[in-house]
Amino acid sequence: MINWEIKKVLQVIFFVQILFLGVNFVNILGLGTPILTQITGFIYLAIIPGILILRIIRFNKLPAIETFLYSVGLSLFFLMLLGLLINFILPLVGISEPISTIYLIITISISVFVLCIINYNRDKNSIYPHSINIKFPSQILIMPIFIVMSIIGTYLMNAYNINILLLALLIITSLMPIWVSFKKNTDELLPLIIFFLSVSLLLHRSLISDHIWGWDSHIEYYFSNMVKLNSIWDPLPPHNINAMLSITLLAPIFSNICNLSLVYTFKIIYPLLFSLVPVALFLIFKKQISDKIAFLSCFFFISLFAFYSEMISVARQQIAEFFVVLLVLLLVSERLEANKRKLLFIIFSFSLTISHYGLSSLYMLALLLVCLLSFLMKKSNLVLLKNYIDSKIISLSNILLFVIFNLSWYIYTSSSSTFNLFINISNWVLRDLFTNLFNPEVVEGLQILATELGPLRQIQKYIHLASQVFIVIGLLSLFFTFFPKKNNKKYNKEYVLFSFVNLSILFACLSLPFFARQLNTIRFYQSSLLFLAPFCVIGGIIIIYLLSKLVRIRWSSESFQSSLKILSVFFAVYLLFNSGLINEVANGAPISISLNNNLDFPRFNTKEIHCASLIADKTRLSPIYGDEYGRLLLHEFAHWRIRTFDNNTETLPHTAYVYFRSLNVNGKIIESYENPDNYVLVKNYNLYNTIITKMNKLYDNGGAQIYARESLTS
Repeated sequence: MINWEIKKVLQVIFFVQILFLGVNFVNILGLGTPILTQITGFIYLAIIPGILILRIIRFNKLPAIETFLYSVGLSLFFLMLLGLLINFILPLVGISEPISTIYLIITISISVFVLCIINYNRDKNSIYPHSINIKFPSQILIMPIFIVMSIIGTYLMNAYNINILLLALLIITSLMPIWVSFKKNTDELLPLIIFFLSVSLLLHRSLISDHIWGWDSHIEYYFSNMVKLNSIWDPLPPHNINAMLSITLLAPIFSNICNLSLVYTFKIIYPLLFSLVPVALFLIFKKQISDKIAFLSCFFFISLFAFYSEMISVARQQIAEFFVVLLVLLLVSERLEANKRKLLFIIFSFSLTISHYGLSSLYMLALLLVCLLSFLMKKSNLVLLKNYIDSKIISLSNILLFVIFNLSWYIYTSSSSTFNLFINISNWVLRDLFTNLFNPEVVEGLQILATELGPLRQIQKYIHLASQVFIVIGLLSLFFTFFPKKNNKKYNKEYVLFSFVNLSILFACLSLPFFARQLNTIRFYQSSLLFLAPFCVIGGIIIIYLLSKLVRIRWSSESFQSSLKILSVFFAVYLLFNSGLINEVANGAPISISLNNNLDFPRFNTKEIHCASLIADKTRLSPIYGDEYGRLLLHEFAHWRIRTFDNNTETLPHTAYVYFRSLNVNGKIIESYENPDNYVLVKNYNLYNTIITKMNKLYDNGGAQIYARESLTS
């Protein structure tokens, strides 16, 4: 549609607009149009505004997938910006619920209409090469089976505790890199394969349970639900997540317009958007390396368990990573005019700021270091990256603009809680920099490395370490010529510098005290792979090359292809271990909630949810205590009053209420925050024997209980 004549574009948008308004009108009447409402709403919100904005900027002559990615990014920016504007402007004219469905429909429709008028005035006399010939390789018709298997497989797990279909899905998925490495003429299939594999892996985890699960997801739900219930966003409550429009505005907008619960907005819509990240990475990588190396790099990225487990429970980081890869895609896209790239660079940088404070701050730090390194290399006439391509869009003015906006947003929203957090972390790091350097007790990365694990988990750790060694070797190979490079493409200079900065940040996670406390080391590592993933493949090829020289095997183009086949097997095994399949079939300790319903995890059944909602509704201002996992569910309903009890808790306030989830009712409790994998019997629990046994059991539905010294407030 970027290259269509304006009349054709307006005809399509008019049809989508009428369909969008029609299904919403039917919903308002209470008749309902399931599935059609969700599909129409998603397409309308996620694509249409971005296409119109791209046409205004005159972004044409780009590959279709790249254009699509930019349009989705601009649409998300458009929704967050429009939501922010109406949130403060409409109350000035007497509309107290600006984020309600009816006002969202009106304002979004008017805004799209204005964009259409601007497009028409600009392009009514322009000639565009209109073409709607869309060709897909016939082999791609089989790929949706991955998503179908994922959806049906999670249903079987939720309803009948049958994991056979999900096991089959993971096995077939692990075989895909092997198939690609042995198959010729698959280049046009690769981005679509990556998309379908990404969606299936994300849904195989996100759709487990009928409710949201995880850690931060419950607090994200609380703040987005407050906006949905009140139909307005209050920027004052002092919490980091409250400042993130990717949660407080984007989720309620999608939920209201698509007539979808917030739970399934987080479980379906956010993973669908996040699945575009590996697709964008493929485009980034293939501009600098061969297509098959790019594919293996993306497969390595999506195989890491954090991609489909940790990230599912951090919706704001899903959106933020999408904006990061769009920024990187702008760096390596040479076909775009510099001024247009700079404009999108500013837009996506601002979008990153209002999406996730942690990733935005890391990106800001990396941006400053890249700018400094570029300056020092230029001044000292270093030739290390002399032959690499310069993107010419990272300027001092752009960086300063981003830094100013970043700091301003975090200072003036949520009572400066995010800005204060950064100050506190900096103080912790500097205070213990010399006394606790490389101390596993306060350096999270070293804690992970030093943790004793079972045999299968130990093997998994060594596989992870091997991939990290590959990354270091692959990155260092950029400065050496001992490896015969067959690649005619060139690396982008800023991309290489970003990669080195990210490797340095990972080293900080392994050395600096408290550095990784907020984002946690696993998420640091996952986000760093946005840059470092291809160097794992390159490093693996180098290792195979050196081994072949050691045994005096002549290296040739066939040897290069053979190395890709060997690495494809390595990444297949990598996925099987990360997904928990090996542990499941070998009767090891279960690590995947997708494959084992008996694994204790922050996921909750209907009785637990009902009890948590009841206690939050009836207790008004009293503090509510839950164990390490139970308190996470309570955050959804009464965030500011939630406390945690463990085996070290000795006293409770007289007005406190205690929440027992199903595991607690059945006689077990997590020992402490420091030991979440250790459990003690309830009857041996200090707090239970000294205090809880003297409380009244106010509620018991067989799956959850409420204890207090007084009765529930009626």
